[in-house]
Amino acid sequence: MPVIYNPKFTPPILLRNNHLHTIYPVFFRKVKDVNYTRERLNLKDGDFIDLDWQKNNAKKIALLIHGFEGSTESLYLKAIAHAMLKSGWDIVGMNLRGCSGELNHLYRSYHSGATEDVFEVVDYLAEHYDYKEMTIVGFSLGGNMTLKYLGEAGNKLTPEILKSAVGVSVPCDLGSAADKINWIYANRFLKSLKPKLIQKIKKHSPELTIEEVKKIKTLREFDDIYTAPVHGYENAVNFYSKCSSKKFIKDIKIPTLLISALDDPFLTEGCFPFKQAEENPDFYFLATQNGGHVGFVEFNADGEYWLEKRIVDFTSKRLINGQDK
Repeated sequence: MPVIYNPKFTPPILLRNNHLHTIYPVFFRKVKDVNYTRERLNLKDGDFIDLDWQKNNAKKIALLIHGFEGSTESLYLKAIAHAMLKSGWDIVGMNLRGCSGELNHLYRSYHSGATEDVFEVVDYLAEHYDYKEMTIVGFSLGGNMTLKYLGEAGNKLTPEILKSAVGVSVPCDLGSAADKINWIYANRFLKSLKPKLIQKIKKHSPELTIEEVKKIKTLREFDDIYTAPVHGYENAVNFYSKCSSKKFIKDIKIPTLLISALDDPFLTEGCFPFKQAEENPDFYFLATQNGGHVGFVEFNADGEYWLEKRIVDFTSKRLINGQDK
């Protein structure tokens, strides 16, 4: 039963509130810049994804996938990049479509179920670089993409060099997570999403109007009028049902760790796959009582958070919570 309930992670007293724990790293954490080298990958459908590299001349590569409206410049992504580099990995951050500072070419965008992009990037790395081992680390939305990809690939389509994966604070049940998200967080995302969509409308002249976009008040509305229909889904309900990673976990065939806090303000009880972890010997669920959303703050001399240590332990040594799995 690879479910590890970990009450030993104790956040600082001032961060026992889940919202404070989520917000603190965003505004107060200091992380050094990563000296990225950018590579543009032209996709088969005519679009592009920007890959940001830092190399150690290592034989193993970590593919890092950011969360909703993030990028390789997100603090949590730079933090895990430094931790993986320190532990002997090369790293490559995958900027999802339209998230690298430049609008993507097509009217479509990225979304939480867009595993076709993960397939294309993973296959590209496996075919064009001489690495002996690969891992994937996905955060939040990027974690949902990671788990869904692994389940879809099973043991047939995954390159042999892909040996492990980690998902962090993953909304495994997209519908309930979309409805739970606090309006303050939702508005923050919409302030980024809506201007980009308006740019796309001006460029591509679809049926959707700028006036309709301006009226959007919730993430579910955004998914109902844009994300779902543009990407081939009937509506938001159908999109959430088809793209939630929870139902794909049973088919994961490589060692995979999910790290989530039970007090995550973005996640519902449906996002905690205890049953799936108990039934799949390759899937491990490390659940903490506290931690917020992509938080897991820990004050120490080396500046690394508890989260980064757990990711490095699992990807490098297959250790969970500092112990052999």
